Amino acid sequence: MVDALRVLVGSTKFFNRSFRLNDEANLNLLDAAFAQQQTTIFEADLALSKPISLQAWRERPLNEKMTEYAASLLRAQL
Repeated sequence: MVDALRVLVGSTKFFNRSFRLNDEANLNLLDAAFAQQQTTIFEADLALSKPISLQAWRERPLNEKMTEYAASLLRAQL
């Protein structure tokens, strides 16, 4: 959301694979009502979130770390 008027919705990331290989797209909207709706949704999600410190990240469970490592082996394909 920008200026409570513009909303960018999409999946494109700013790197070459996203532009050249992946079928990704964005939609830009100029609509104050839609921007307000998206802001409300974001704020509700933010209220349910919790901050994670670097220390908490380092102390996450071993099974979580192993799952992340296994998934990282496929990162070139994701």
